[in-house]
Amino acid sequence: MSDELFSVSGKTALITGGSRGIGAMIARGFVADGARVIIAARKAAELEATAADLNALPGEGSATAIVADLGSEEGARALAAAVAEQTDHLDVLVNNAGATWGVPLEEHDQASWDRVLNLNVAGVFHVTKFCLPLLRAAGTADEPARVINIGSIDGIHVPIMETYSYSASKAAVHQLTRHLAKQLAPDITVNAVAPGPFESKMMAATLESFGDAIADQAPMKRIGRPDDMAGVARFLASRAGAYVTGAIIPVDGGLAVNRCSRTAIPVAWPPWGNPAQVVWPRSGREPSSRCRWLRVSGSCHRGVTRLRWLGGTSGPPSARRSPGSLQSTAGPAPSRCRSTR
Repeated sequence: MSDELFSVSGKTALITGGSRGIGAMIARGFVADGARVIIAARKAAELEATAADLNALPGEGSATAIVADLGSEEGARALAAAVAEQTDHLDVLVNNAGATWGVPLEEHDQASWDRVLNLNVAGVFHVTKFCLPLLRAAGTADEPARVINIGSIDGIHVPIMETYSYSASKAAVHQLTRHLAKQLAPDITVNAVAPGPFESKMMAATLESFGDAIADQAPMKRIGRPDDMAGVARFLASRAGAYVTGAIIPVDGGLAVNRCSRTAIPVAWPPWGNPAQVVWPRSGREPSSRCRWLRVSGSCHRGVTRLRWLGGTSGPPSARRSPGSLQSTAGPAPSRCRSTR
């Protein structure tokens, strides 16, 4: 009974952004359990390589690949049409394709804002809209079809980095999830997963420089593993998750509820790969373990990411007077921070 309760065997799933990162983690978990998975992404070679790896897994699961650019309504429409050529129904849709971008507030232009919002929010909306006939063909009130949107804990709390469009887009995805859940019930459930730090291209530089510190901040004392993400997605897609809709589920090891920290660590670090270090106030004192007086703001500017010491209402007076900064210890980095999955 327990195996069937959490099984996705025999289900057909579409996973956008499925060639790497979180999308690939979910795809692997589904295929390993016997699901038929369609992965979609922009880069054909990467997509085909991931599909080949998935098809090499033991068992009855399978994977096929569709090249798709979901930054426009037409791209979403084309993906849905291509999926409809392969199947007459969809049991599960995972909206994972997304991008991040960060620059100082004064330098954030309209084109960059639109690029992130178009993919992260409009892309989720349009793919869901165009896949509705396939989802409705699979779903019933007793065994609904599932939509799983990938949000972020940056859409729950205020991130350190100046990734305004990214955090705004993920908060929008969370609210869109709730709205669609109300509209599409009872035959389709809609939920969101809000990941914290997982090994992905978007997080690679952060984990290389700060992996141990991030793990230490999390109550669970580690970063996310592929089976953590696959597990929550399989729960939402299986019989066990049939009565869950409109939920935003953080999968972050408790980081979102453990904001008090001695080290300022960004959740989504720009992917240029330069290591960085925290420089404490000139007083030489590290922040108190109570640390509520430590507040930081971040920006990536001319290749250097800086954190400004804003002081606070408690803590050593010398610390309140002294600025601190987070500076690159390697060579100059690109003046823009951008990553797409």
